[in-house]
Amino acid sequence: TYLVGVFKTVHEGVRDKNHVVLDRVSDMGNLGNISRSLLAFGLHDLVTLGDSCDFDHPRTVRSSMGAVFHLRYSHYHNLEEYRRAFPDPNRKLFLFMLDPQASPLPGQAPPEKWSLVFGNEGAGLDPEAKRYGRPVFIPQSEEVDSLNLTTACAIGLYHFMGKDGSRDFGEGNGDLKKKEPVKEKGQKEGREGNGESLSRI
Repeated sequence: TYLVGVFKTVHEGVRDKNHVVLDRVSDMGNLGNISRSLLAFGLHDLVTLGDSCDFDHPRTVRSSMGAVFHLRYSHYHNLEEYRRAFPDPNRKLFLFMLDPQASPLPGQAPPEKWSLVFGNEGAGLDPEAKRYGRPVFIPQSEEVDSLNLTTACAIGLYHFMGKDGSRDFGEGNGDLKKKEPVKEKGQKEGREGNGESLSRI
């Protein structure tokens, strides 16, 4: 005896909150890892564009460690269709791309409403995407060509969601609360770290 079933997945659509947009993301492991990072930084909305991989695939779910079940999700054909769905002129799109006109990420002050847009793992964003937002790049050494998608996304989220290391990512979409650092036993007032710096990021 065989039993055949057809299941339709239903997702709550993305709300008009701060979120990440992935254009033609092709690797389900990357999609899952980015979903996990979103939830870790207190965001609950994710958009994919174009020929992106399956948000509901078991590999995506596994790599997200279940984070996909806590996200609102929408898919659009391209940036133009996405922008029509989110027409608010106060929403600023930050396009992560290697472009001569791109500005360094550390100099960007997060506005009240934003979208972080990342392109395909190999091809990146189409140059035409620049008409929808502001190109930005993550400064790095010349010893590598680029950062992988999941790393770039995590760095972008860290910058836009508070980068001083004392944030508490609570319930809701980016509701941040100041959190007093926990002192280790025997730690002295004013004690500095080990002197290492991540100034390049």
